[in-house]
Amino acid sequence: VGGLLGPFREELYFRGVLYRILRKRNDSIISTLISALIFSAFHVLGTDLTGLFFIFFSGVVTAFLAEHTNSLTASFIYHSIGNLVSVVVFQYREFFIL
Repeated sequence: VGGLLGPFREELYFRGVLYRILRKRNDSIISTLISALIFSAFHVLGTDLTGLFFIFFSGVVTAFLAEHTNSLTASFIYHSIGNLVSVVVFQYREFFIL
């Protein structure tokens, strides 16, 4: 349950609030890029450049999902699965060729 709280809060804030505010003033591409950049900046501590690229990409995908479904459900599911995969890869990194 604790692993779901972070993605829930982040989707609520970054896609539910920030993206919608940006979307009222900009087109979907600009809103997506700005919200993904801010989402990445939020995660900058303890993350290398490769990680930030994937976080930015994830921010783009979740904004796209929120825009095209008009809901946070798909972006929340994507975000939660992404976090789960990240934890598994990190925990068992010696088994992965990265």
